[in-house]
Amino acid sequence: MKKSDEIEEIQIECRKEEISNLKKFIDKKNKDNILHIIGNPGTGKTMCVNYVLNNKDHCYINYYQTTSIIKEIKNTRSMIIVIDEFDKFYQEKKKVCLNTILTLKAAKKKLITISNNLKLSQCNSILRFKPYSKDQIKNIIKQKFNKNLFESDKVIEMIASKFIKNGDMREVVRFIYSKSLIQDKIGIKDLIEHKGKEEIVSIHHKIILENKENENNLNELYRIYLSECKNLDIPSLCFNEFNLIIDIYK
Repeated sequence: MKKSDEIEEIQIECRKEEISNLKKFIDKKNKDNILHIIGNPGTGKTMCVNYVLNNKDHCYINYYQTTSIIKEIKNTRSMIIVIDEFDKFYQEKKKVCLNTILTLKAAKKKLITISNNLKLSQCNSILRFKPYSKDQIKNIIKQKFNKNLFESDKVIEMIASKFIKNGDMREVVRFIYSKSLIQDKIGIKDLIEHKGKEEIVSIHHKIILENKENENNLNELYRIYLSECKNLDIPSLCFNEFNLIIDIYK
């Protein structure tokens, strides 16, 4: 695995638009001095905020890592305040949270909040971090890890497909790193989560291959696959895992 600063640089490349919008908010003087950043876990929200504010005076507060957000805000002279896990702050201490916003507005300080999901009525300025795309995940994997760790480029393609739903790069890295600790190479079989012994995996492949020739509709093929698994009394794969096997034989 490459150095952390190299890794961050790669992920920042995928967030140029978000970083540009964040810089505009920091540099411009406007009436709306609050920016709510929202996105799934592992989409680079905190990383990008830290990157943009690296050489700027600011106060970073993580809701789960402080005993009192109010006290930290009172004790800082910084004009830029960042509150991470803001959605949890709002959910658990709504009144205190809203009073904090009013206090910062009155002091004409800029507030950047970071949340996974936030439902706030007075939420005008929002910067959404979409999940990383499949191509972005593939590119980050190729840049982060030595290519010799993977059996083939197809494995990287399949890893990207496996984590595309949430686009959580932390999950991608954890998965690859955990596999690399116990084996020299990551192969296709490592991507098929299964219960039971190794031979059960080959049964899944066999069922899919036998029916793939006669059925082109993916949803119908999956329905047939589920039916045969039920008849054989073996655990079935979820649709994403089923799709990974389909990809192998394309």
